[in-house]
Amino acid sequence: MTVVLLAALLTTDLYAGFKINERFRAHWVTVNDIDSARWFRENTPADARMVADYYTAQMISGVCAGKALLGSMFPLKGAGIPHISDSWKVLYDIHKIYQSEDIAMVRTILNRYGVTHVFYSDAVLRKIEWVLNGYGDHEGLLAGKYDGLLAVDHHKTLLNPAYFEVVYESQDVKILALREPR
Repeated sequence: MTVVLLAALLTTDLYAGFKINERFRAHWVTVNDIDSARWFRENTPADARMVADYYTAQMISGVCAGKALLGSMFPLKGAGIPHISDSWKVLYDIHKIYQSEDIAMVRTILNRYGVTHVFYSDAVLRKIEWVLNGYGDHEGLLAGKYDGLLAVDHHKTLLNPAYFEVVYESQDVKILALREPR
């Protein structure tokens, strides 16, 4: 009886107090996103690394044992390790991948962090746009860095088959593999 009561209290607290169902929904991570991360874990080499927005990258990192590039709030920031010590620069670079029509810059950023794949979905683009519009930047460190970058034709970069191969697709989620330069 005590165990049942304790379980009921914990469940109530998760949903009423912590609002767990809203927290999942607020970060736009879906079951389809999780399925794509599972596919990535099972179908790519151990050294493959995927980039996505911060919340999706956290999920990918958890499902795939760290095979994702994370931006802001990386647990080791300040550790003096290149591309970790300045996590805001990493976050800015991640957003530039999704917000640039310059394939040379996109390729340079991906190579800098050893990224082999890009997670592409409508939800990722919405989350990045959300940050670009000034939300989620609690420290004000990204203010003014995105002027003019919202109107992007991804067919010049991420969705261009000369540069990326779609290796997984389900509903609106695509996993894009970076092709070697020709």
